[in-house]
Amino acid sequence: MPGGGIGSFIVPVLILIIIVYFVVFRSRKKHLAGTKAHEGQYWLERDGDVRGPYSFEILTMMWARKELRLIDRIREEGTESWIEVTRVVRSLEQAAHAQSDEAKSPPPFGLIVFLTALLPIIGLIVGVVWLLQPRYRSAGVALLAIFVMFTLIWYAILFH
Repeated sequence: MPGGGIGSFIVPVLILIIIVYFVVFRSRKKHLAGTKAHEGQYWLERDGDVRGPYSFEILTMMWARKELRLIDRIREEGTESWIEVTRVVRSLEQAAHAQSDEAKSPPPFGLIVFLTALLPIIGLIVGVVWLLQPRYRSAGVALLAIFVMFTLIWYAILFH
């Protein structure tokens, strides 16, 4: 193959995979960042005993597991005023609901389709390139076999 052999082809493919990974990671990170409204640390007071500090996320999990009582009091680190949990129940409920939705929601279907279609196509391209070079012929055959398996699976899923 003209122009530098196998390495000149693998580098762009690896760069493409890295770009896709970071695009997916950044979009997921932005989604998660949008759900975090409370980032401070909180102290919990129950029956005169002060515990903590806890993140708001931990307090939300405690609320969801019914480990917080309405008469418990919390205060944000850096403040002196204690407030009863009853005053933040709504925030805790919303955060607990958002956490449960986030844990149940799978990645977007389009992303799954894109990645599961992209990897076999890359395998096909790399397999053909490697098949044409005697040194990498067995690896090329293996990649082409994997591509055929993915294609059959896609066919079975889409047209069955």
